[in-house]
Amino acid sequence: MTTKRAKRTFGTGVVIAVLVLAGCGAKPRVFNKSAIDQVNRIVVLPIESQADRAAGEVTFGLLLNRLVARRYDGLDILSPPVLWRIKNTSAADAGTLTRDQAVSIGRELEADAVLTGTMGYTVPMKADKSSKSPTGKGGKRDASARRIGESKLTLKLISVANGQDIYVHTAKRDGVAGDKVLRKTIDQAVVPLEQYLQSSRTKRKRSVR
Repeated sequence: MTTKRAKRTFGTGVVIAVLVLAGCGAKPRVFNKSAIDQVNRIVVLPIESQADRAAGEVTFGLLLNRLVARRYDGLDILSPPVLWRIKNTSAADAGTLTRDQAVSIGRELEADAVLTGTMGYTVPMKADKSSKSPTGKGGKRDASARRIGESKLTLKLISVANGQDIYVHTAKRDGVAGDKVLRKTIDQAVVPLEQYLQSSRTKRKRSVR
């Protein structure tokens, strides 16, 4: 009896550990499902990235393409090529939009919510396990050193009706530098929202525009 109970406990612990390592343990900081049920149209706005503007632009493109490809029933995902003309700004500067500006764009495009966020992306030099330091003799860089990308993405879904956050989730990942680590970070940050949008499609009622 004791052995079986120990095995069950051990097995449960392994499952929990795997879920945590996979990023499934973290929960969104804000998740207003009743407000999300009222959303039929979302405008995806550029992602701000002060440290590396390119990382924000790449994250925005990957996130937009991912959401558009999902084709949720009763939900429109807008690509906003006209928002630059609406706000008289450039795509490169759009990541610095204030909350009021973001809501204003959503309102002008007759959306129910806007999705935006911030991306922190750094690529420090770290030594491989086989090397104690990223530099060798004479200050030369050790061949075993490798570049590890660290990313942190916070996504915010903001209601156009009242300007309040209805979904906020932060994800952190690291890995070999490149868009692969960005994709993993996006996946961790947006999956809870995607899953709810898919499962709650019958709750959404088409509004007459």
